Amino acid sequence: EKSEMPIAFTKRDRTQIVYLQRKSPIADSMEEEIAGSVEGRWDETPKREYQDPVMEAGQEHLGVTTNVLLEEEYRSLEESGSEVSTNDVLAEEANTVDRTEEFDLGVGLNDQWDEPAKATEETQVQTEPAIVDLGITTNERLEEEKRQSDALALQKQIEMEVEAALREAENTIASNEVVNPVAEPEFSTEKYRPNNVLLLLDVSGSMKDDGKMDKLKSSIRRLVMMLRDVDVLTMIAYNSDSWELLPPTPVTDNQSIVMLVDSLQPYGYTNGVKGMETAYESLERQIIQGGNNQLIIATDGKFNSSKFSERDAIDMVKANVDKGIVLSIIGFGEDREAGRLMRRLADLGKGSFLQVNDNEDPTELLAEEIKLRSVK
Repeated sequence: EKSEMPIAFTKRDRTQIVYLQRKSPIADSMEEEIAGSVEGRWDETPKREYQDPVMEAGQEHLGVTTNVLLEEEYRSLEESGSEVSTNDVLAEEANTVDRTEEFDLGVGLNDQWDEPAKATEETQVQTEPAIVDLGITTNERLEEEKRQSDALALQKQIEMEVEAALREAENTIASNEVVNPVAEPEFSTEKYRPNNVLLLLDVSGSMKDDGKMDKLKSSIRRLVMMLRDVDVLTMIAYNSDSWELLPPTPVTDNQSIVMLVDSLQPYGYTNGVKGMETAYESLERQIIQGGNNQLIIATDGKFNSSKFSERDAIDMVKANVDKGIVLSIIGFGEDREAGRLMRRLADLGKGSFLQVNDNEDPTELLAEEIKLRSVK
């Protein structure tokens, strides 16, 4: 069986004996029988003659008894019939060890170590010279005086700067100069009327091409961040169908509306006329009297519905412009036929047609269009 045990050799304990016993994994009921058979074979084990180990150059004999020598002594004692225990052998060897090197100083180990330290401390106390003031200024005192001098100089400099600033302020007031006039807000209520704006957004599959959807989102973000809490914003998305993305909402939480815009993903085919019907119905329910009521369509202009024609779209725009609803269109792409229709609808709706080509940035288009229509 494997086992581990630390062994320490000292002057008083020079010898250690290790007994090895092979343990067989057999049931407890058979252990006595096996032990007897092992004792029976003990005498049959050939005895080994002990030979002193050959000492190589540089090696020193420590006088340690080996296991082989101890086994031979143990067997010879058994054959002679003497009763001797392993402990007796060890005790005998321990008594024969030369102890001439051992002596008692009569002092504990801690006392031995503490005595020199105490003596050194006493010597230091006795030999420490007395401190005499020679009247010489030290570096520390010089540094302290320099710090005080620097602090006084800094205080005088600050007082001079404050006096100069006060004199300049008095001169400015005396000459009636206007300093730092307050900048006018970009979209102030004094200059611009309240807005009731509905964004009709084309999210059909054709808006994937040439980064059209990314450009549209950029333009809407700019507009939303400009709007005020007196403005009402509605958003309707359409492709093959139409749905209300944002109900009529005063713009008090601009950032949440921007996050809603960022979530849009284009898919499906375009049914632009169906989206226009939904948008006009929503705008008519919350018209702001004296304000800017405006429908803005953002699309690439490809109306593919089989149920509505170009004539239907024109009639719808004419009917709602009389109700005070302005129509503006921001068109993406360079499709000439689509551009022709969008321009005509914007003219009929008394709004603007904003063309966005493939290499243009439309970020400011919607914001500037709102300013144009809502200025007092």
